[in-house]
Amino acid sequence: MQGELSSEMKLEEVYVSASEDNDYSRIKYAKPDFNPVAPSLNANETVSFNWTVEPGTRFCSGKFKVSSGQKIVISASTSPSTQTCWIGIMDPHNNVRYVEGKGALAHAFTVSETGKYRAFVQNRGTKNVTAAGGYYFE
Repeated sequence: MQGELSSEMKLEEVYVSASEDNDYSRIKYAKPDFNPVAPSLNANETVSFNWTVEPGTRFCSGKFKVSSGQKIVISASTSPSTQTCWIGIMDPHNNVRYVEGKGALAHAFTVSETGKYRAFVQNRGTKNVTAAGGYYFE
């Protein structure tokens, strides 16, 4: 399977409630993604990221508002591609949904509740990971 993207395979979406979400040693938050003058993200407006994610760490975006029925699409290319990562979203109640893989990952999460969400990359490996990608909602 060398050279295949995880996004070409069927990634299984996992849900973890906020009260059970303890699979990381720390959370780091990106600087606000948006200009203070215009702090909202519009539909189909991609926010790019390039994060260094330490082992056991979840690196989260700033919050952005999404309406019920919309989808949040996140993709990331992680390096080294030998390290397992999660890409996912945190809902307004801090519940998480994610997919797991190595290398190139992508997934669309359907939103069932209007509110403020975050995109995240979580490093499940033992070495620092560089995660480059983007997210948007539609």
